[in-house]
Amino acid sequence: MGPTQFNRTVLRGDTLFFLDQVYQDVATKELFTLPVTNPPSQPRPGSAPFNLTGAEIWFTAKYYRPDADNRAVWLLNTAALGGVAITNAAIGTFSVTGPAIATVGFPDGTVSLASDIQVKDATGRLTTVEQGTLAVSPDVTRATA
Repeated sequence: MGPTQFNRTVLRGDTLFFLDQVYQDVATKELFTLPVTNPPSQPRPGSAPFNLTGAEIWFTAKYYRPDADNRAVWLLNTAALGGVAITNAAIGTFSVTGPAIATVGFPDGTVSLASDIQVKDATGRLTTVEQGTLAVSPDVTRATA
């Protein structure tokens, strides 16, 4: 089925924050994500939470897919870059927190960013588990101090 397709929205100048959970299709071993919600999202039949012990996770959002990673608006991970935290490895949950400063200078129109999430599991297998569009919408209040 491929990675989870998503569309997220954040307001210009706000901190990006979301929680996701990684699942694995038991038959195909394919990894995918669902947002952590209340009530909980229902995973597809035949899947189970994926243990993230020893895993690394990257979140990238950029203007154009072919752009080099160093041109990304947000390039975050569980290692040196920071911004991604595994919140409960046993059940596959993690959070993404992107600094507000990344979008403060965006224009008054909505900006669409190409985004994805990649997981490298403890065995070294790298999988894109989620991809889609992150819309940065104009805010009303511009002052923060």
